[in-house]
Amino acid sequence: MNKRTRKLNNALNGGNIKGDAPVVELTDSSKDELGQLSQHYNSMTERLRQQHSQIQQFENKRKLLLSNLSHDLRTPLTTMLGCAEMIRTGNYKDENDLQNRAKIILQRCSYMDKLLDQMLDISRQDGDELSIHLVNHR
Repeated sequence: MNKRTRKLNNALNGGNIKGDAPVVELTDSSKDELGQLSQHYNSMTERLRQQHSQIQQFENKRKLLLSNLSHDLRTPLTTMLGCAEMIRTGNYKDENDLQNRAKIILQRCSYMDKLLDQMLDISRQDGDELSIHLVNHR
């Protein structure tokens, strides 16, 4: 009985759910309380490993999303800066060219505005979904 209790205690003290080291899996097939605790420990560690894996996947997707958004914002910004610099330096052919450059700037601004609105919508939705429910387990 003491040996089984020590195994369970050691597993609880040294558990690693991050996936970079093996998790201690308890093999206790008895039907008594310690056997049930061992089974609960095994299922708990499996759920924690799965949740950790999901969190890593979400984090990778978040990083990819930020990278894509950064690119999608930088591209029109570069075009706008180029057009604005041409207008500032007077480096345009005629009034028609000037109007075309101004039109490009307005179109890119509108595109960026829509992207930012979409980002804010996503951010609001994520904020609404996140809620913490505290439950006392004793």
